[in-house]
Amino acid sequence: MTRWLETIGAVSPTDWYTAFLGFLAVLFLLLIVEHTRKHLGFQAYISRKIVHIITGLIICYVAVMIHSNIPILLIAFLYIFADLWAMRMGLFKSIHTNSASYGTVFYGISVFVLAIVFWGTFKPIFIITNLIMVIPDALAALIG
Repeated sequence: MTRWLETIGAVSPTDWYTAFLGFLAVLFLLLIVEHTRKHLGFQAYISRKIVHIITGLIICYVAVMIHSNIPILLIAFLYIFADLWAMRMGLFKSIHTNSASYGTVFYGISVFVLAIVFWGTFKPIFIITNLIMVIPDALAALIG
């Protein structure tokens, strides 16, 4: 436990700040999309793809800007459980449809695993694989 705390303490404040701003941007995006869906009748399918693309781009931007993978790991880890909880509670219907799909959970798991495996010496692979998960997948679903 002490080693983990030392590792967290070794992360630069700039990395924490940048990752936190990325987290806030994603949260703000979710709130905007949820509000739009509720009050303007925006289709959940389209809003889910918009969130998918923009969230992935934010993750890639944050990855370019920070040096340590610890903030990404922590946010991805917390996201996995927060997403499972949101699904169970029926929150964020703009990204969680009536059908039971754990795609958002698996996306969080994949970001976590990719940050562990590729961050150190292969950080560009982390970014590229995230872009591949985000852009072609969402566009293929939208186009057909």
